[in-house]
Amino acid sequence: MHHSEKILTVILCWFPVWAHSQHEPVTLDVEKNSFELYSQSKWDQLITFTNQVLRKGYDYFYLRYRLGMAYYTKGQYRLASLHLKKALAWNSDDAATQAYLYYSLLFSGQINEARHLSRYLGADAAGTLNVIKRSSVNFTTAEGGIKIPNNDAFGAAVYSQVNLAHTVHNRLGLLHAVNTYHQTEARGTISQWQYFIQASVPLGKGWNFSPSLHSVNLNFKSASATVAEAKKFNDFVISGMLSKSTPYADFSVGGGYSTVLVRPQYLQFATLSLYPRGKPDFSFGATLYAHQNNTKDAIVPAWKLSSDFAISPYLYFTLSPRLVVGLNYFRNTNYNISELNGYFVNNSTDITRARYGTTFSFAISPQWELNGLYAQEEKQAGASRYSYSIFSVGLRFKPL
Repeated sequence: MHHSEKILTVILCWFPVWAHSQHEPVTLDVEKNSFELYSQSKWDQLITFTNQVLRKGYDYFYLRYRLGMAYYTKGQYRLASLHLKKALAWNSDDAATQAYLYYSLLFSGQINEARHLSRYLGADAAGTLNVIKRSSVNFTTAEGGIKIPNNDAFGAAVYSQVNLAHTVHNRLGLLHAVNTYHQTEARGTISQWQYFIQASVPLGKGWNFSPSLHSVNLNFKSASATVAEAKKFNDFVISGMLSKSTPYADFSVGGGYSTVLVRPQYLQFATLSLYPRGKPDFSFGATLYAHQNNTKDAIVPAWKLSSDFAISPYLYFTLSPRLVVGLNYFRNTNYNISELNGYFVNNSTDITRARYGTTFSFAISPQWELNGLYAQEEKQAGASRYSYSIFSVGLRFKPL
């Protein structure tokens, strides 16, 4: 039990509590009932009772702290972080509140905001849950895959990728990805490598800014060309995204500029992700893309070009404590685009009309995770259409 709770028990035996709330004074019954429910670990009853009295205007440190801990114990970390933040507004120096807020953010996937918070933790909070000793590496991954076409004119494509996500001095999150791709088909042979870097800058109060840069280096040798006639492309995608996290939803807006396949492209996107239970075990949402493609030799501003649109809905749910499954779909009207704030670049001359698939993530241990993907990708080359079956498997390592 929190040491200040023990002190408060003695005080309650002699005096009514007259701490000031936002609207009206705290009564002895509110404090007594919430404390009893908390000390007896009756989390559901505590949540119901506390939310009721909050709606009546009662609000003070211990009320918010107990409600945050109730949600934390039930694994509803997004809701826990909301109320623990409000508790800190009443008592910013409380070590236990600081530490549990840190882990609420960490367990709800808001890693960089948790790191940002740790910069301001006092020595007591840092020592409570070993916050400062955590590795600066968030995770590393290694994966490989194959794309198998249903058309003999296209050979199978193979790719590999490694990722590293880490934090610099608990101030700045960085994600690096290196990707290789190789394919031989009737038109020639494609070999490429890509490098992606994205920064994550916490702005406070759930806001985050994520600029990114993706470099794409592609070599193409046609079936009839000599080595000297092989074509080389050095393209890039620059993108940026502003996002906001709340207990029940995340939303983000962003835009980018691409030189992939020589022609400039402007891209705008908006994403809404919903967490109905206030937990990461079930979520769904969608990203809407608008893109303008410059097919002229001269540079033309985005607002003078017509727009095409794409949409990508998704659903994630937990089948067991160790297994998370995802379903996703992508539909595009014209021209290929970069997705996920420039992370995924589709630089084929053949248009991806649709893509649908499933992913899984299985926790082998607290540190190791097995990931897999299967997808069907529908392509269009001129007037003809074909498809790929995509298989991918990878391992993720998360330092404790």
